[in-house]
Amino acid sequence: MNQRIYTIVLILAVFFSFSLTNTAESKKGKKLNTGLEETNPNLKKTFRTSTPMKASGLPDKADLSANLPKPGNQGYQGSCVAWATTYAYKSYHEKVERKWDIDTEKHLFSPAFVYNQIQLPGGGSYFHEALDVLKNQGAATLSTMSYNPNIERDNTQPSAKARQEASQYKAKDWKQLRSSDSEAIKKELAGENPVVFGLNLKESFYNYSGGVYKTQSGGYLGGHAMLLVGYDDSKKAYKVMNSWGTNWGEKGFLWLDYSLFEKDCNAVYVMYDDIANQPEEKKAEIPQNVSASQGTYTDQIRIMWAKVENIDSYIIYRADAESDNFKKISDSADNEYIDTEIKSGKSYRYAVKAVNRSGESDYSDIAEGFLKEESKKSDNLGQPQNLSASYDSGKVVLSWNLVDGADNYSVMKFDENAKDYEKIGSSKSSTFTDSKVKSGENYWYVVFAVSGKKISPTSDGVSVDIPESKKEVLPETPKDFEVSQGDFTDKVEIKWASAPNAESYWVLKWNADAQVWEELVNTKQNTFTDKNVIPDTSYYYILCSANIAGFSEYTDYKNGNASSMASDTKKSKSQKVSENSYKEGATDYVSSDFKSKGTYKKIIPFKDSKGKKIKDEFYLAEEAIQNTGYYKTIVYYNTDGGVTQAERYYTDGFAKKEGYNIRITYYAGSFDKKLKLETLYSDEFADKKGYYKRMTFYRDNEVYKVESVYTNKVLKSKGYYRIVIFVTPDLKPIRKEYFDYRDIKIKEESK
Repeated sequence: MNQRIYTIVLILAVFFSFSLTNTAESKKGKKLNTGLEETNPNLKKTFRTSTPMKASGLPDKADLSANLPKPGNQGYQGSCVAWATTYAYKSYHEKVERKWDIDTEKHLFSPAFVYNQIQLPGGGSYFHEALDVLKNQGAATLSTMSYNPNIERDNTQPSAKARQEASQYKAKDWKQLRSSDSEAIKKELAGENPVVFGLNLKESFYNYSGGVYKTQSGGYLGGHAMLLVGYDDSKKAYKVMNSWGTNWGEKGFLWLDYSLFEKDCNAVYVMYDDIANQPEEKKAEIPQNVSASQGTYTDQIRIMWAKVENIDSYIIYRADAESDNFKKISDSADNEYIDTEIKSGKSYRYAVKAVNRSGESDYSDIAEGFLKEESKKSDNLGQPQNLSASYDSGKVVLSWNLVDGADNYSVMKFDENAKDYEKIGSSKSSTFTDSKVKSGENYWYVVFAVSGKKISPTSDGVSVDIPESKKEVLPETPKDFEVSQGDFTDKVEIKWASAPNAESYWVLKWNADAQVWEELVNTKQNTFTDKNVIPDTSYYYILCSANIAGFSEYTDYKNGNASSMASDTKKSKSQKVSENSYKEGATDYVSSDFKSKGTYKKIIPFKDSKGKKIKDEFYLAEEAIQNTGYYKTIVYYNTDGGVTQAERYYTDGFAKKEGYNIRITYYAGSFDKKLKLETLYSDEFADKKGYYKRMTFYRDNEVYKVESVYTNKVLKSKGYYRIVIFVTPDLKPIRKEYFDYRDIKIKEESK
C-alpha cells in the first residue's frame, strides 16, 4: 500500500483542513479518505479564541447524536472538513433550530457547496476557509447541490439557485478552542452545541470497530476532520461522528479517549448559529465578540459586542478579575455599555446576555478590561479592539478602536510566501487603507499600537475576500421596505427602493409549518403583489438584492395582511406613515386618562401561540388626535407582561410643527426603566437641520449617550454620517465620535 505522508494539523470548528491526495485503504479493503490541510501556526494564533464563563455542575455525559444526520461517506474526495462542518454540523444546527426532520436531502447540507469552492490543487482544504464560507455565504442543501463520492475531484461550482438558498442558512460566527480545555469543550457539548476538530491519524485508526480508542499505532497518515457530538466521563472519552459511512466504527461513530484527543488534536473550533429573521419568537441568541477597553480611558471601561437581531435589550454582568461571581450591573438597549462604577488599579471581567420576549440568552464569552492607570502601572499599551475589514472600490479599509497613549498603529498582513504576518504600513488614526490587493484573493490583517519603544498586544485577526472583478461586488441590502397591512381585501403589496449594485431582488415568505423562508419571486422590479393570502391572517416577508457576485444581507422581516374590512380601516393619506429601514417610535406609553371610553378608535390585542399578550395597538379618535398630535400607539410586552417597547406615530401637521413623525421608547420591563429613545424627523426638518434620526441612551434613567444620524447632504459636505456624543448626567459632552457612511470611525474628540 503506497502512502504519501503529510504533516497535518487538525482543527475544531471551522478553520483548516489537511490533504491526503491518495486514498487510504484499510486491511478490510475499504477506501477511506481524509483531507485536512495544516494551518500555518502564525496565522492560527491570531484567530479569536472562545473564553467561556467557568462551567458549574456539568453533567457526567452528553450525547447529541439523536439530532444528527446519518453518518455519510466522503468517498474518494479529500472533503472531510466540509463533511464535518457542513453535512454534520450545519445540518445539526438547522435540525435543532427549525425542528425539522433530517431524513430528506431538502434538510441536509451539501459538503460539495463548501468543498468545491475551497479545495486545494492537490485535494483537501483548510478549516478556517470552510468556516468562513459558512459564515459569509451559508450552505445549500443536497437537494440543490448534490455530492458525488465516487470521483476524486469535483470542480462544479454552486449555481445561482444554490447560492440563493445558501444565503438563508448562514452561520453566525466561529471561534477556536484549546484542545487542552476539556471544560470549555464539555460546556459546549452540554449546551447542545457540537465541536469540530482535526486528529492526526495513524494506520490503526482505519480499522477501529468499537469501544474506546485509546492508542494509535502504525505509520502516520495525516490529518482528518471530524465532529465531537458528546462525551461520557465514565468512559473518559468523547463521542465522535466520522465521514466514512455506517460500516466503519460503531455505525459511523467513535469513542475517543480524552488523553489521546488532547495528545493528537492540534486544533478545535466551535461554530455558532441562529435563524435570522424568524418571526416566531425564540430564546435570544448569545451576544458574540464581546470586548472591553484595556487602559483606554482614565474613568470608564467601554464594553462592546456584536448586535443580536430581534431582541429587546441586553444585560451586562461584571466580576472582579480573580472571581467568578458575576453580578448584574445594568441593562442596555444598545450593543455597548460604559462602566464608571470601577476602581483604578484593578481588572474586571464582563459578560453579556441578550433578552427578548421569550427570555434571556446564555452568558457570552468573558472580556477583561481595566482603566488607564492599570495600563500605566504595567507599562503596557492596551490591545486594539474590534478590528474590522471591508472591501470598497479596489481597496481594503481597516478600522479599530483607539488605544489611549498610542502614538501610531502598525498594520500587518499575512504573507503566504513568508508564512507570517508582514508590516504593510502604519497609521496615526484608527483606520488604514490597503490598496495592494488582487482580485479573487483572501487576506488576513492584524494591528498593534505603538508608543515609543512600547508595543501593545496584537489584535485578533480579521479576513476579507476580494471579488474576482469590479462587477463582482455584492449589492447593498434594499431599503424602504414596506408591506401593506390591511389596505386590501385580497392581496398584500410589497415595495422597496432600488439598491446599489443590485440586478434583481428575491422576495421570500415565511412558512410556519416548515419553519423556512420560501421563495415567492425573483424580480427586477421594485414591487411585488402577493395574492395567495387569506383575509385577516398575518404573513411575514423578507427581501434581499442579488447580482453576479452573490446576495446582500436580508432585510428585517415585516408582517402584512389583507383585511376583510379594508375599506373601513384603511388609513387616510394624511395619517399614513412610510416605514423606512430603521425603527422609530414613542417617548411614553399612552397615559391612563386616554383610555376613557370613546378615546380610541380601535384597540387590537396581539397574543402568541400560548395566549400571552405580546402587543397592543391603540388608534386614537379624532378629538384625541387633535389634542395630542399622534394617531396611533403600539406597545410591546415580554413573556412576563413587562413593557419592552412603545411606539408613537404623529400626524403630518404635528411633524411640520415639531419636526418628528415617529418616536420609540425602549424599556427594561417597566415604564419607569427607560433604556433608549429614538426620534425620526420629517424630511423638511432633516433638510433644515441636517439629521433625520436621533437616539438618546439611558443608564439608570439618566442620559449617558446621544447619537445623531445625518443626511447624505451633510456626508458630502462634512464627511461624516453619524455622531455619537458621550455625556455626563447633566448633559455636558465628554467625548465625540464621528463615523462615515461605512460606519467606520473617522475621528474622536475628548473634552
